[in-house]
Amino acid sequence: MTFKRIRNKKIDTQTTYPVKLLQDLDEKRLQFHVQSNVNTGMEDHEKEEVHLKKVLQKSELHIPTPKIEQIEGVIEKYKPLYKKSKEYIKFNDDCPNDYILSEEDLHFCKENNFTEAFFVDYLSQMKDENEKFLQNKIKKQCNSNSSNIGYSNFDTSYISNTSVIGNNSIDNNTIGSNIINRNNIIISNNDGIIEDLSSMVNGITANYNEIQSTPFGLNISQDENSQKITQIMPEKIEKLRDYIQDRILLLYDNNGFNAYACFRRYIIKAARQSRRSETTCIDQIHKVFGEMRYTENLFQIAQHKFETELDLAKTISGISNLGCAQSLLYKNVNASDKKFRRNVMNPILGIKRKEKIVPFYKKCKFATLRFDKNLILELQKVMYEGDKHKKDDIDKAFNLFEYFGSNEM
Repeated sequence: MTFKRIRNKKIDTQTTYPVKLLQDLDEKRLQFHVQSNVNTGMEDHEKEEVHLKKVLQKSELHIPTPKIEQIEGVIEKYKPLYKKSKEYIKFNDDCPNDYILSEEDLHFCKENNFTEAFFVDYLSQMKDENEKFLQNKIKKQCNSNSSNIGYSNFDTSYISNTSVIGNNSIDNNTIGSNIINRNNIIISNNDGIIEDLSSMVNGITANYNEIQSTPFGLNISQDENSQKITQIMPEKIEKLRDYIQDRILLLYDNNGFNAYACFRRYIIKAARQSRRSETTCIDQIHKVFGEMRYTENLFQIAQHKFETELDLAKTISGISNLGCAQSLLYKNVNASDKKFRRNVMNPILGIKRKEKIVPFYKKCKFATLRFDKNLILELQKVMYEGDKHKKDDIDKAFNLFEYFGSNEM
């Protein structure tokens, strides 16, 4: 037994609530909590298809298949009720009923050096001859074996209503014939008819040898896209006939054929709790898309900024390199010009070279400086110009040095 739990319930303070202890409750009066149906997010018609999910999950092996039966007279009964619209497209007049070549047909034509136009013309001629031959054969057997088989009133008009496998259109008068898996199937109610028709269809290829010279009276206009039959080897014609015969072979079956319905393999996907989350997901996707777009724009702006800075650095570097090269060039030119003027032009113009004035203290030696008072005075003027006290000290030192030096000498 489970109890119902209530969370965050607002209690009115004005009303009185009975409070009971747990030991005072009677177990017989307690009610079981019935859980309410949770919305799964499925439609009503989807809930009815649960048996298909069980079948696809291989939990059940029984597949309910529809029973296909031929209904006669129903179309004629309801045909007057249908009125054609003025905007109705006449498929028989507007749309060409041409054979569409598949990849297998194109590969066959390329392998045997057949053009597409020749293949289609030959197939249409072979189809017509096949229908005429089969119709005459059925009429003969119907007339000769009507008393034994019991189908003298058998309608052979359906033969003219068959179409080549691969055509996407069916005659409006076709009743009881369907195109399934690119094959023509005609349902009959008599097993004897099925056996005779099967034997006749299987013997069609053998009867083609009667018209071996001109296959089905084929007359193809000789243009740029067609080939002459006389230029094709008989082996290739036989190979082409066998290939096309498989494409227009009529299949017959009885009404007791058990049809099966085919389903695609079931793919298990994560179930959603509610379909209300669709709008939330869409909003989140739009938000993420906007953020990604904003990030992409920022990235493009930053990339443009870095590229501009790199171009600016390259330009500054080029300018500095050019300035260094030009200054070096000018320096070399000025040095050469000065040398030319000093060595060539100045002697011609009579310009004497200025001699550099070298200070006396750089030319004199210490031995001469010791005993030459005039040099010492000049040195004093240069070093201690304006400082009389230092000059007197130097004079006293010179007198002492001269006195003691003369005694040593």
